[in-house]
Amino acid sequence: MSIFSLSGGFLFIFLLSYFRWQNFIILFFLCFKQFIFIFVYIYIYTCIFLTFCNYLIFLKFLNFLNFLHFLNFLNFLIFLNFLNFLNFLNFLNFLNFSAATAAIIRAILQQNVETGFPLQFPDGMSILRLRIAFMLSDLDSVRYALDAKGAAGIRCCPFCLNCIRTDLNKYDPFFQVITSSNFEGFREQSDGDIFDVMDNLALQAPTLTKAALTKKEMAIGFNFNPSGLLLDQLAREALPPSCFLLDTMHLYWSNGVVSFEVVELYKRWNATGRGNLQHFLELDWKTSQQTGSAYWRKQLGHEANFQGQGASYKGDASNLQCFLPLFHYFLLRSSEGTGVLEKELECLGVLRKIQMELRKLYHDTMKVTDTLQELQKEHHRSVVATYGDNFIRPKHHLRFHAVVLL
Repeated sequence: MSIFSLSGGFLFIFLLSYFRWQNFIILFFLCFKQFIFIFVYIYIYTCIFLTFCNYLIFLKFLNFLNFLHFLNFLNFLIFLNFLNFLNFLNFLNFLNFSAATAAIIRAILQQNVETGFPLQFPDGMSILRLRIAFMLSDLDSVRYALDAKGAAGIRCCPFCLNCIRTDLNKYDPFFQVITSSNFEGFREQSDGDIFDVMDNLALQAPTLTKAALTKKEMAIGFNFNPSGLLLDQLAREALPPSCFLLDTMHLYWSNGVVSFEVVELYKRWNATGRGNLQHFLELDWKTSQQTGSAYWRKQLGHEANFQGQGASYKGDASNLQCFLPLFHYFLLRSSEGTGVLEKELECLGVLRKIQMELRKLYHDTMKVTDTLQELQKEHHRSVVATYGDNFIRPKHHLRFHAVVLL
């Protein structure tokens, strides 16, 4: 929409345009008295789905004449997008991510991509058919899309029937606590199991008090959302929970298992006062691989990466992948023969093996994951023994599912 107001020779134009999954706010200030033409535009990129949000628009104005031409063109684009996504206006908001997911899936299905469309290939025309198969994303987006409660629920894993975060297994051996490394003891819940639970909750919800509904949500591990994906018959059949894939980068590196452990170990090492990590990282190394400058290596272990709120490494995933083997080697050498951090280093050593196994699987054409799963079990037991039950987070458990999905 466009709003024009003229006052004292100043023209203020405010354009608010709703495009697909992106908002643009463009402010133009024109001063006719001094014949100065000033353009200021603010681009706000809001990502709801990294899978779908990959548009980038550059706006450039040359003079006042082609500005008028652009204005007409922009309003035309706004009109087209408004007509195409009118049914999304009640869904695409940050407070109902699951409803937005369902709306996007419905929009894709309406394109009849499975019917196919003609496409020119070098050897002739062919029909290209597409279908929704999987959604690969981080744990947060999976949780939001499925309205899963995660660690806030008694059942804290959206893929398990019996994974719980409390000690209810004392009363019923069917349940397994999230700290257990016995992955075979967990029972996978099917899409049908989840749909049945959500459908029953939808029937009961109108008669329940708010407190009673909250208890139900805590027990089943999912929030009641009438417009969400799990209660949208068409969308949930096209993209059921079993089609959500977890990626190892977010499970391990980006606010993941490695990130948590490295920060905790850094704090424990720092308390011992042994070794100089910054001096170690600044050494003039000669390696066969590109390792970056001494300054770059020093930044990997800067204390700022281990401070602040939360217990996660502040650098990005690629930085942590480089820092882990360096930190492990440094601790081994600085603590050699002292018995200091013995259990912690044993646990970190298993984590290093997992890192190497993940790299091996990345390059292998045949994905044999037995070794990786056994290493994850060993590491899980070591984490509980070294850092305690309270250190375990949902990502420690969900990595077992990620291996199965591979």
